[in-house]
Amino acid sequence: MLLAIWLGLNAPEIVRAEETGIRVEPLSLELTVSADQPEAKGVINFKNLTDQNQFVDFSAIELNTTDSQGNLELLNLAGGKNTNASIFISLSSASAVLAPQTDFSLRVVAKNSQSLAPGGHYAGVIARFTSNDLGVNKTQVLPAVSTLLLVRKIGGERYHISLMEVEGSGKQLVFRLPEEFHLTFANEGNIHLVPYGTVELIDLFGRVVKRGIINDSSKIIFPQSQRRLTQSIVNLEPSWPAMFYRLRIQGTTSPGAVNFGQEFSFIYVSTPALLLIICSLLILVAIKRWKRKRL
Repeated sequence: MLLAIWLGLNAPEIVRAEETGIRVEPLSLELTVSADQPEAKGVINFKNLTDQNQFVDFSAIELNTTDSQGNLELLNLAGGKNTNASIFISLSSASAVLAPQTDFSLRVVAKNSQSLAPGGHYAGVIARFTSNDLGVNKTQVLPAVSTLLLVRKIGGERYHISLMEVEGSGKQLVFRLPEEFHLTFANEGNIHLVPYGTVELIDLFGRVVKRGIINDSSKIIFPQSQRRLTQSIVNLEPSWPAMFYRLRIQGTTSPGAVNFGQEFSFIYVSTPALLLIICSLLILVAIKRWKRKRL
């Protein structure tokens, strides 16, 4: 799921939708409001795939970004009650009974108040499963499904991203061509960005020997946070046993079209080539010693 969540005491257990018998679409919903727009509206659809009624409570909860894996933090839901309710998201229903094999549409409104600063704001819409059994233990941990809300307030947003680190970029000599790279991005703006681009391994003759597509799964980098992406590269051309290479990383973001890039060089020597070089040197040394003995 797009929402990775830390849960507080007696909070609902966030599980995959297929485990609950409920299908939720979309898993993420982006809404955009401008300075002169009072609100933005969207819809989240739920479908009961089971042959029984499903009793669900809905809530909108503000989220904070956390670690380099792009996770989001859902603050404590003590006693199963939301203590971090969103002040800018309202829902059309607080609860619903989903009949077997039926759909339910939940309308979502992002309210544009003066206190809502330009940039990105984030919330989770939590569908928490309840029970119609009046004797159920109220502290029972019940499952839930979620949708991530990405709200952009335009008219003062700041787009900024940098490629902070490329793992392995400091090596001057390698004996095996890389198959993947770890790229660490930093979003120093106030709105979420999705980086796209290419990683290309180029030899001395200008051939692109390997190439990879950056972020083909469209992972989001949230404002004022870092995220580490693993990028694999595939062979396009055969490599020489020994070669001088340039690794070129370049791309841009959506939205904002902020360009990023990095380039570095290294020398590649394959293991057979290395063994051949070592053997050649040993043979030369042996020949020199033999000549000295003859003299």
